[in-house]
Amino acid sequence: MTIELQLDDDTKRQSVDAGFASVEEYLHDLLQRDKNRLAILKGIQDADSGNVRPFEDFDQEFRAKHGMNKDE
Repeated sequence: MTIELQLDDDTKRQSVDAGFASVEEYLHDLLQRDKNRLAILKGIQDADSGNVRPFEDFDQEFRAKHGMNKDE
């Protein structure tokens, strides 16, 4: 998807000051951070609603899926 934005000089300077090579990189980082924030929020909501499972069950499934034994 392509989105065209009218950016002022302050926004361009802000992206450089934040250490990004371009405004596009800066915006991509902001979008990724928001995606991560939403995933964390969903995890908190799941935990609050009791939608969880024992770690041992997850660990066993993860190890089986990735061909790992208990000592790894």
